[in-house]
This record gives sequence, C-alpha cells and structure tokens, in this order.
Amino acid sequence: MADSIISLASARAVVSNYIPKNEQDCTIPLFQALLDHAPTEQGQRNICRQILECEEGAHDKRHATQRLQGLAEWYKFGLLVPMKTRSCRTPKASDCPSRTESTDQEVLDNLVVGEDIAVNQRDVKKAALCRDNHRSLLSGLVDEGSILEGLVPDTDDTTFTEAAHIIPFSLGNQNALVWTVLESFSGWEVASLLSGHQINRLENILTLTMLEHWAFGRLTGWLEPVAGEDDTYRVCSSRKHHDFPEGKVVHFTTTNSKLPLPDPRFIAIHAACAKVLHASGEMRNLYRMAKEYEEALVLAPDGSSE
Repeated sequence: MADSIISLASARAVVSNYIPKNEQDCTIPLFQALLDHAPTEQGQRNICRQILECEEGAHDKRHATQRLQGLAEWYKFGLLVPMKTRSCRTPKASDCPSRTESTDQEVLDNLVVGEDIAVNQRDVKKAALCRDNHRSLLSGLVDEGSILEGLVPDTDDTTFTEAAHIIPFSLGNQNALVWTVLESFSGWEVASLLSGHQINRLENILTLTMLEHWAFGRLTGWLEPVAGEDDTYRVCSSRKHHDFPEGKVVHFTTTNSKLPLPDPRFIAIHAACAKVLHASGEMRNLYRMAKEYEEALVLAPDGSSE
C-alpha cells in the first residue's frame, strides 16, 4: 500500500512538471483524470507505472515530454475515442414485432442452448427484454414492441427500447491494441470476455429507451454503484437531458437465473471513461476525433461508402 501511494505521488509529480505545448494541450488534465478515475487500484498502478517509465526511460526533459505526449495519445485513441465512437449504435435485432401472442418462457426456450443463452445480433434484444421484464432498466417504461407481441399487458407508460451495449458493440471486432489499452486502464482482463461475438453477452447489455441509450452511448450518462447494495446504481449525467432519470436509484433484477445481470465491471469501466472524458476537458476534441473515426469506419478502401 505504501509503495502504491509513493508511486501515485511520483506519477502526479511527473504530470505536474509537464509543460503544455499550447492552450489546447490537455495532457495534464487527461493524466490527472485517468489517475483519479481508473476503476481499480490495479488500473491506477498501471497508469502510474507508464507515466514514471516515460521519465525514467527518457534521454532528457524534451524526450520525456514527447513520451508523455505519446502515452496521452495512446489513451485517447485506444480508450476514449473507441468508447465514445459508435457506442450508441446497437446492431439491429428484429425491429418489427410479430404481433403474435407468446410468453416469456416460449421466447426463452428459443434462446437457451443447454445451460447457455444463445445471444447473437438477432437475439440480443429479446434476451435482454426477457431478463429486464420488458422495460427500461433506468426509467421503468415498458417496451412498446413487447406489448404488441402480447408479452406484457397494455399500459400508458410505454416507449420504444433498445438493447444498449455497455462496452460498445464496435469494440468486439477491434484489434488487440484497443483491448490492451482497455485492460491497462481498467485493471481487468476483459478481452477474453468481450472480444468477437462475446461483445453481445447479456452481461454487457442494458435495456434502455432511445434517449437513455443516446446519453449512455455518448458518455454523458453513466451508472454509479450504491455502496453496500448489490446490482444497485445511481443514474448520473454530465448534462441535463429531458426525460433522462438523473439521480434515480435503480436496482437490477433478473426474471430468470439463466439470464445474467449486467456485469458491474463493465458498468464501472463505462462510468470511468465517462468521468475521464469530462474531467480531462477533452469532450470537444474527442467529439471531433470520434466523428472522424466513425467516418473512417464506414469508408471502403477505395473511398466509397459501405
């Protein structure tokens, strides 16, 4: 513990001695935010070690500055941009309800293979809706499509919901660099849990309204755990959104033991990234970079759109 405190103090000292190259250089607040909001002690230790190595391995002060700038870029483009980019775009399941009456058990039977839930792009929303009792986990509004399918009784408090990925869907097919940065920051080995099709696992899915999904995906909304209460969170936001339940305390439950709840680790990573983004002052820069990154993702090698 004492060594960790010393390392943290030393890392903060290195950061504070950094000289910004211009007024737009957010290297200092970025590192401060990363150190303050890393979701685990291991993640914080990783960042401390990387900062200290920038100075220890440098030939002179100028070289140390360049190494710190490179590390800051590593976290920007390997963590914040991918987490913000396309994060509110969920692969479409079946958007059109069948309008034929069924039951949760019938839907569940079609999703269960052995003891596992077969969650792919087509099934992810159905499985999440079953688990979440056909309503938004934040506002509690009932899914309109579930009413039309006869899965729940009609009510006035309805909305259209979406299956929102906590760690963005697009990260499932990212290269190893993004997962390396994410694991460095979080202190958890998450690549084996979320890479490829695993990104659609139910532990990484929330049923949200479209507005809630938008705020959550843009990292302006996140969830903070309530101390001492399992699967209980306070809804937080950096901006005022109409009909976004900021400050509300929500408790997650599952309707079936085979349908796992959202993983607290994924929720913590998402929240930490949201707080780093806002505390670092990088929101505007990241918005521009994320937009450019999104445009690059949808362009074919010859420059044409997909």
